[in-house]
Amino acid sequence: MKNRIKKVFKIIRNVICYTVVIVLVALTVFVMISNAKKEVPFFKGRSVMLVVTESMFPTIPGRSSILVEKVDPADIKVDDIIVFVSDDPAIEGLKNTHRVIEIVGDNEEFVTKGDNNAVNDKYTAKADKVIGRFVRVLPVLTTMSRLLASGTGLFIILLIIVGMILIMYLPGAKRSLKELEAKSKQDRQEMIDRLVQEEVQKMMEADKAKEEAEDPGEKTEIETAETVEGSETDSPEDDCINKDDLVE
Repeated sequence: MKNRIKKVFKIIRNVICYTVVIVLVALTVFVMISNAKKEVPFFKGRSVMLVVTESMFPTIPGRSSILVEKVDPADIKVDDIIVFVSDDPAIEGLKNTHRVIEIVGDNEEFVTKGDNNAVNDKYTAKADKVIGRFVRVLPVLTTMSRLLASGTGLFIILLIIVGMILIMYLPGAKRSLKELEAKSKQDRQEMIDRLVQEEVQKMMEADKAKEEAEDPGEKTEIETAETVEGSETDSPEDDCINKDDLVE
């Protein structure tokens, strides 16, 4: 019972580890793909994005994964960090993540600036191009995305996954090999025993045939004796018949 409970807990632990790794890798890939697209998919009003540059350092270090919430432009306030599609030709309409410094009109446009930049952005962020508002940095996803972005990191992640698979399945594989080896030994022993029995049976049959072949005289004597006994038994009847024939 104790071993069964231990085994169940081990399976649960392995399933949780696998799930966490798969979810993290999936989220990292999702972040990288969504960052390359202009439209960002949201789930329950939240999304994950990747900030590539150091323009918002130290609040948002470069190559960080961030959590973004959907926001109505009317609710944006000064000092909010927003994600928007920039009109600056220098970055070719890519997404930008900067802090709101000033609001123009009735939240129609926003003057933005990177915390690590010396001057405000040249082009304002239009309300209809705002994607969302920054919530916080995601450290675990940031590490995963940085690892996946490099060949060495990807290799390390693959090694971790392979290591987890080995940890999960190696003990069971060892047990299976031992059971297979034990069964193989048993089968070999059974085959050897069967062959020995067959050889012994053959030897016994050969010895019996040999004995019968070496003593044919004894069998002949027995048959002759039986014939003589039969002849002697028949003689009195023959005598009686002869006497009757004489009387007549």
